[in-house]
Amino acid sequence: MTKSNNEWVPEVGVECEYKTNPANNDWIRCKVIFITRFGSYLVEVCGTTEMLLPRRAEFRAIKTEAEKRRDEQIEDLALTLISNSRGSVRDSALARTLAVAVIDSGYIKPKRLTDQDIDLLLKNHWYVLGVTNRDFALAVELYVRGELGL
Repeated sequence: MTKSNNEWVPEVGVECEYKTNPANNDWIRCKVIFITRFGSYLVEVCGTTEMLLPRRAEFRAIKTEAEKRRDEQIEDLALTLISNSRGSVRDSALARTLAVAVIDSGYIKPKRLTDQDIDLLLKNHWYVLGVTNRDFALAVELYVRGELGL
């Protein structure tokens, strides 16, 4: 797999994705069967064979699960930036650029904690402090009533 003019170029035998319309974001999964000496690609798609002209097709490697999760995080953050920016971020391209910068700098969206997660965290916290289950139950009751802060 090589790059040519900043575009990913597949080799024979590689499974990848392609699209023929730059304005469209529908990628089609294929397997490269043959590359002509003129740079055209013979690909297999769903059991049929297609010829793709080099200037009309854009190829990319199939995304890993980690890459798919990263893309989802970027899109979520971009939408959040647009909806919560009070009008300062109206452009979706700018929001996406900012989201990529934030994600690439190490930001990880925290997962939403369930009641079970919170219960486990509290139990572990109190266990480390040497608190018994009975004391823990009393502490939770006091916390719920607002008489105990963590």
